[in-house]
Amino acid sequence: MSVFEENTHEPPCGKGYDPAMCDGVTQGQDGMELSLFSRDTIAMAAAVALSHNMFDGVLCLGVCDKIVPGLLLGALSFGHLPTVFVPAGPMTSGLSNPEKARIRQLYAEGKADHAALLECESQSYHGPGTCAFLHPTIRIFSIGFTSL
Repeated sequence: MSVFEENTHEPPCGKGYDPAMCDGVTQGQDGMELSLFSRDTIAMAAAVALSHNMFDGVLCLGVCDKIVPGLLLGALSFGHLPTVFVPAGPMTSGLSNPEKARIRQLYAEGKADHAALLECESQSYHGPGTCAFLHPTIRIFSIGFTSL
């Protein structure tokens, strides 16, 4: 994980990180309604990270419709710092929609077990890039904030 230096297990100096949750992963789970609340948590975490007067500028790497606005709100708390937003590009698609539908149908018919369904789901959405779960929203945020 890039958050900690490999040998010291300490946060790297001069870098700030924000907590975030994925509402695509938390669908149907206890606490999924905290998804939008996490935007405020991200904004506060970004503001706290910037409050130490250690930075000459801000580089925001956002991939989610909660993270990007949260980072913007945090960065605006310190409007004197130049801020650049860099979107991550599109997330890889993983399994094709017909293959996902086939496995889900097999599971519904009892011909595939829960492990096969979980494997299908984990291969469907996880990859680097801008969230594919809510892609129209985050793409609009990414384009808009990058152009500001």
